[in-house]
Amino acid sequence: MIKISNLLKGITASLFVTSSLSAAPVISYIPANAYDVSTAVYPGAGEEFSVRSEENAPAGLAFNSDGTKMFVIGFTGDAVVEYTLGTAFDVSTAVYAGAGEEFSVSSQESAPQGLAFNPDGTKMFVIGNNGGAVVEYTLGTAFDVSTAVYTGAGQEFPVSSEESVPASMAFNANGTKMFVTGTTGDAVVEYTVEYVAGTPNGFTEVPANDGSVQGKIDFILDGDTFADVDGDNILDIGTEVTVNNIPAGLTGSITLSAGDTVGTLTLTDNATAHQSSDDVADITFTFDDSAFTTALAASVNGATGPASGGAGVDLLMM
Repeated sequence: MIKISNLLKGITASLFVTSSLSAAPVISYIPANAYDVSTAVYPGAGEEFSVRSEENAPAGLAFNSDGTKMFVIGFTGDAVVEYTLGTAFDVSTAVYAGAGEEFSVSSQESAPQGLAFNPDGTKMFVIGNNGGAVVEYTLGTAFDVSTAVYTGAGQEFPVSSEESVPASMAFNANGTKMFVTGTTGDAVVEYTVEYVAGTPNGFTEVPANDGSVQGKIDFILDGDTFADVDGDNILDIGTEVTVNNIPAGLTGSITLSAGDTVGTLTLTDNATAHQSSDDVADITFTFDDSAFTTALAASVNGATGPASGGAGVDLLMM
């Protein structure tokens, strides 16, 4: 039986893959029509790949964005197991990456069943029967699970009120919706994910080499709006949001646009020290509850941490 919790569609929708709790193979099917499973054709046992040696109760399956890596999770090993694929999305070409590339999630979830990554592979999400929550990890190297770090209980999201025995989750393409299935509710539960996403434009010093900079960092808020209580189209730095790692001498300002869903950080004045060695790699942000119209900062993905702006300040040599 193909369970919703174990079904993954390939990038081109010309392939979908299932995992089995009993036989422990990864099995691929090829639909004649994209995303139409009624047209699926089993390509044969030669296209299966057994993961029993690493996990004899596999439950969750994921691939990296180009199909050259495959990840399996189950509730015997309680770890994310990585495989490399010689041919993209061809599981018959899979090779176990080794124990050193595995990542145990047992401290957070002792019966993991579902696994997902964000599109660029810098975040990993796990769900299981015991914890009743979606657990988040950050990856130091994209799609390298051996570099995963647990983000903490504050970044978990409980789903037990809707599904007491969750088994799988998935996200839409831009991460604004999350879907959870399980064995109790027998339903697909949908959640809206509120988040702040940074556009890493960054800043560079102007050719005059006087410490002033050009550039910006945009922040797009999905699922809510930034609060603009005084109606000045400004998100107040110091009260509503704290901006860290701005070079001394520069002054930050965040203007609001697009119906208060976009915040744009710009920097004015002049950096006191502006040699190349004074570069800032990453400007970070910590949003206060007062920054949002309805949500609390802790419930907005990318709002606390502090959150990376994804860009910094590039200063010239004096």
